[in-house]
Amino acid sequence: MQFYTGTSSQQPNSNALKIVALVRNPLERAWSSYKYNYLTPLLSTLRKGTITHQHTTNAQAIPSGKSDEFYIENYAFSFEDMIRAEVYTLKKCLKPNSDAEIKSNKMFRNKTWAKHEFERRKSQGLPPLIALDETCYGDRISKDVPRLQWTHMVKESPERIINVPNLHLVQSFLGRGLYLFPLEWWYMIYHKEDIMIICNEDLKERPHDTMHQVTQFLGLPTFNFTPIVSEGMYNVGGHRGYDVATPWNETSSIPKDNYLPEDIPLSSKLRKKILNFIQPYNRRLFNLTGQKCNW
Repeated sequence: MQFYTGTSSQQPNSNALKIVALVRNPLERAWSSYKYNYLTPLLSTLRKGTITHQHTTNAQAIPSGKSDEFYIENYAFSFEDMIRAEVYTLKKCLKPNSDAEIKSNKMFRNKTWAKHEFERRKSQGLPPLIALDETCYGDRISKDVPRLQWTHMVKESPERIINVPNLHLVQSFLGRGLYLFPLEWWYMIYHKEDIMIICNEDLKERPHDTMHQVTQFLGLPTFNFTPIVSEGMYNVGGHRGYDVATPWNETSSIPKDNYLPEDIPLSSKLRKKILNFIQPYNRRLFNLTGQKCNW
């Protein structure tokens, strides 16, 4: 979820625009993204046997034909490794008068469409607007260390692989679930009544009612979603995309894609630390949008 960065000094045209944002438990989302954006492409490459140890002068090919469990145990960073490094980075970056605030202010305070909001927040002592992706993760450090937050991980476990495609997604498993930050920009630019927030659990547990609300919000004719919903779940069970549905009676055997915090492989200490970290941002999100999700 990104926001309009405005390469010109003009405010975006918000006339006749409707925005629908789907939000999900940030920890669930982070775990899902770890598997989809890190483990899946990593395992795909490892199975082919074309990848080499990235930190040795005499690079040797990693063996092909092994089990996924073998590759994960020997060559993948754990979710706990990745999320611990990111939480440390975000906590440091988001402190008052730290990188996120200073860099966001420098990048956007003089934009015509943002200047008033920056001044208003400062005069009223409100939290500043933050461009999280642009300010907290940085650029590539070296060939072996794609981001600063992974420096210690790479040093401690040089045999494990961090260089995978879509690093902008891998760097921000948790950050992209802090929906407050991009949405504050959208609510600054667009009318609140033109933005609809949907909790992911509502779409799954009450699909007919939720889709009816979306239809009304968009001003579309009434539509019977029953035949579509009855077909099953999309983008699960090995079916990527939305061309093939997995029937509901087959979904019970599919690994869950909606996780409770206690289901996710994290130590209790780190899990508590993460939940304590994201809770204030979730509260601000719910106050901003007027929509309360069950997390």
